[in-house]
Amino acid sequence: MVIIGEMSAARLATKSSKKKKEAYTVKKVKYKDDKGKDKTREESKKKYSYYIQEKSISMECAMDYRIMDTTTGEVLGGGHLSVTDGDEVEFVNWNRYDGVNPKDLRTQSGTRFNKLSNDHKGLFDARSKLKAKWPMLNQAGNQIGGQLSERILTALDGYRPAKEEK
Repeated sequence: MVIIGEMSAARLATKSSKKKKEAYTVKKVKYKDDKGKDKTREESKKKYSYYIQEKSISMECAMDYRIMDTTTGEVLGGGHLSVTDGDEVEFVNWNRYDGVNPKDLRTQSGTRFNKLSNDHKGLFDARSKLKAKWPMLNQAGNQIGGQLSERILTALDGYRPAKEEK
């Protein structure tokens, strides 16, 4: 018996992008309105720029195979095996510039300042490392090997080798 196989695909692709955002620290300022009442408003203290970074990695491995009886040339089984995997991250590298905590940053809309949304704040502490490419490819090879072993055992279930003529 012989197994003939061909890797028909082994792809690894990575992507990355950056989006520039601006945020501010604010200070409370007291003032008097048109009617002379004491009021408080927020004003920009300092402007900061940061980048929301997105990274992704995707991997595909595929193999076509045939299991053949070497004595008779009969094809006992065959098919296509494939494994895909991937990962993506979205994060902000902040490093507490000037000691500023991201929860203290505000976005500006006209004259109003708004807190960052919780989803957006979560990007400041988010995971920034993607799965590594070689462990992904090694795992794919192991998975294809496992799938192939299963297919071989299934093809050989009930198989009886042909008797050789003398």
